[in-house]
Amino acid sequence: MLIPPVGPTDRAQANQFRLSDGQMFKGKVLGMTDDSEGALVEIGGRVVRASVQVPVETGKSYLFQYLDQKPQTVLKVIQPFANSDSQGSSQILNTLIQRFSLPQNSQTVKLLNFFLEKDLPLRGPLLKSVFKMVQEATGALMSIQEADLDVLEFMLRRELPLQAPLYQYLISAKKSQGNAGLLSQLVALLEQAGSRSKLPIQLQSLFETWPDLDDQPSSKWLFDVLNRIGYFQEAKLANPRVKPDELGMTLKTGLLAVVNDKENHEMSDHAEKLLAAITGQQLQSLPADRSLIQWLFTLPVLFNHEFKDVQMLWEGKKNEQGDNETEYYKILFYFDFKVIGETVVRILTQRKMLTVTLFNDTIELEPLIEKYKPQLQERLSALDYTLVSLTQINGEVKQAKQYFKSSEISWDVKI
Repeated sequence: MLIPPVGPTDRAQANQFRLSDGQMFKGKVLGMTDDSEGALVEIGGRVVRASVQVPVETGKSYLFQYLDQKPQTVLKVIQPFANSDSQGSSQILNTLIQRFSLPQNSQTVKLLNFFLEKDLPLRGPLLKSVFKMVQEATGALMSIQEADLDVLEFMLRRELPLQAPLYQYLISAKKSQGNAGLLSQLVALLEQAGSRSKLPIQLQSLFETWPDLDDQPSSKWLFDVLNRIGYFQEAKLANPRVKPDELGMTLKTGLLAVVNDKENHEMSDHAEKLLAAITGQQLQSLPADRSLIQWLFTLPVLFNHEFKDVQMLWEGKKNEQGDNETEYYKILFYFDFKVIGETVVRILTQRKMLTVTLFNDTIELEPLIEKYKPQLQERLSALDYTLVSLTQINGEVKQAKQYFKSSEISWDVKI
């Protein structure tokens, strides 16, 4: 099974944080080296051997500055952290504000504490770029919400451009309650518009042929939905062998056209919100490690001719050449059914051997499993797959839902 990338193919490993001359960061001294001429300092989960200019105490955290004095790694101690303060002490925060010429207000303190808590390296140009981006996105008062800090961390760890529109797209995707509601509202507006415009007719045709799970969908229904939404649009455009006129209509291209059509402001507003959510999900699915495939999408899927949101997490590997491996996958779906309640389906694939686990705390699914298991085995066999097991686990839906939350990515310090 060929898995297309979300964006243009990049076979290089993910960019990782590299310390540069003059950069500051929080580090914890784990001990001294055997020759007593240096210290072992923990930075972002990694241990670095470095020379220090003044005596340091094992077990204490310090604000360090990296000095590029090759071939040595030199860490200059700027100030120790107070033992009673897990974040930035007032003295350290004042030091950083003065050194980087930052505005002295509560938002600055919040951002600096965020950098220190997450072990992000501090650089004057980087901090000023972050301040500029947040100010452009939130207005003159430059207000950043606590809930949006993980979006900022995501951008910094993947070294995405610090641009206000990109920041807003990611926030929109995070805050979106799902695509199904926005899509249903857009369909209603398209029906109201009728034949007054060519564009609504094209989009309505797309929706009318949308795969419905109640109509015995094909084995490729998932990729059909993903392609219809336009999640792989940019990857295809980046392929020189694919001509633009071969792409056809997707939800994303249709939404772009609706946004640019100023005749219907209400329809344009709904299209813009849905477009922001889709684009944000695409960006969230760019893995920090380019040797991995990781999709995390909220899909509008048809059940009984009504759009419902289904969360999907798809993880896989790439080989040394950067091509998709077809042997190992982890696939999860989250459904919220009216009758049986919250359900997580976990599919583990290894060499075309499938292990399927259903997480549901509401009802006993064994009768349904026994009823549909032979049919599932038959359909998988036709695709040259083998069902190893199909089981239910009770009482662990809450834990299973944690799979869909973005995990923190550790960063690698190379000095």
